[in-house]
Amino acid sequence: MLNIPLFIAGDWHYYQKRTLAILSLNVFVISIIQLSLIYTLAVPQLICDGELCKQVCQVENVDKDFGKENIITSFDLYCENQIYILYLYTSFFIGQAIGSIFLGQIGVLLTDQQQDRCGRKFTKSISQILSILGIWNLVLSQEFNQLLFSHFISGFSIVGIYIQTVVIINEQFSYVKKQSSMIIILIVWAFGALFSAIIFYFINWQQAYIYFCLIPQIILLSLSWYYIYESPVHLQSIGNFMEALSVYNQISQLNKRSQVLEQDLQQNLQENELNLSHLFVLKEYRIQLIGLSLTGFHLALFQFAILYGLNTILQSYELFFVGGIAAVSEIIAKIIIYFIISGMKRASTIYLNVLLCLIVCLSFYSQNVNFLNITIRVCIMRFSSAVAYCIMSVYPNESFPTIMRSSGNGFVTSSGIIATILSPFLSKFLNNQKLIHSYLWGLYQYQKLQIKNNNSDLQNLFIISSFHNYLQQVFLILEPQ
Repeated sequence: MLNIPLFIAGDWHYYQKRTLAILSLNVFVISIIQLSLIYTLAVPQLICDGELCKQVCQVENVDKDFGKENIITSFDLYCENQIYILYLYTSFFIGQAIGSIFLGQIGVLLTDQQQDRCGRKFTKSISQILSILGIWNLVLSQEFNQLLFSHFISGFSIVGIYIQTVVIINEQFSYVKKQSSMIIILIVWAFGALFSAIIFYFINWQQAYIYFCLIPQIILLSLSWYYIYESPVHLQSIGNFMEALSVYNQISQLNKRSQVLEQDLQQNLQENELNLSHLFVLKEYRIQLIGLSLTGFHLALFQFAILYGLNTILQSYELFFVGGIAAVSEIIAKIIIYFIISGMKRASTIYLNVLLCLIVCLSFYSQNVNFLNITIRVCIMRFSSAVAYCIMSVYPNESFPTIMRSSGNGFVTSSGIIATILSPFLSKFLNNQKLIHSYLWGLYQYQKLQIKNNNSDLQNLFIISSFHNYLQQVFLILEPQ
């Protein structure tokens, strides 16, 4: 629905372009932080008594001048200490899971008086401050417990930055431009992933965090606070109409547009009759939330389990190369989507790309797996999953009302993060290839049935069916041989 006051004030002019530039830089930095885990926690090539460590690895026999310096080498997290790497991954992703729920709903959980002071801008600023503290503590870490806490804070904070970025774009940009802007944000994320592989290969990990994460985050905190206004749509949704009118007129003045009048705020007020509980009570929103959460869970588990699996079969320099090339394939996918997303069907696009992921995943059963084959397969997976994620990024904002939007994005993000928490352990203790196959097969069946049937009453049955198929596959995996 057209936001009349925003249309009058200007929904794609100087203010929106300036905001998009700042938000893009924010996303670029948090992408570096997110992807840095793959490289700073990669076990380099180990030399034991002058030879490559094979089956047995003892810390006292390891030559500490091997490979590149990272967190693993700084804290001796190799050989029998490698289990602590899983703890760091899990701490980071648990932080993200909690952050996606808490920071996604902070504006809903507060009282009316608190909501007048808090909102999108406040939540995003708090997230940035926590991110700065987390990175600073990470760089200065001397003990493993301090390192563990730093990863938790980093995960907790950057997901808040991302969620509020999505919501700000949705509430302050025109309908057409919010789609293309979200794809731009995702393209910038992919460039951050590529840049992360480069800087952590050539630069000491502590210096990389300081120069490319900590300092930029401090600068962006100031830019965001002074140049991004509180969402007037959010202010309207909590009944603060005069403050919303003031923000609209600040935007109109900056965009050199007409002033917004008080009667213009009477538009779109029917959304105020809704609240967070309707996200679960009303079937139309509940079904969408379940479907998106299930899809995000499967895709995240698939993508991150593959990355952690590669960490065990590739040397550190190979991991940097594969990570960089995969990021390039993701950039290409998102640039293509940028030009064609307006005419794309949402569910069928997700379905086809998940099917492609499944086909490539099944190819890992082949015995002919070498470095080149792994690189090609990972790139195809990254390409197809990037397309699916692009569609999922715009779908909640097209479907959920304002009062539910931040929380809806938070819950969908949480489902994917829960999968990332499980990924390191599942890829460590179970057959990685069969595990991913079972998850993708369940998602494939769900999407197939969902596309062929538009009856909402049947969608719950389809979800149950996909879970039943998934559990059946997992039981086969866990069955004693």
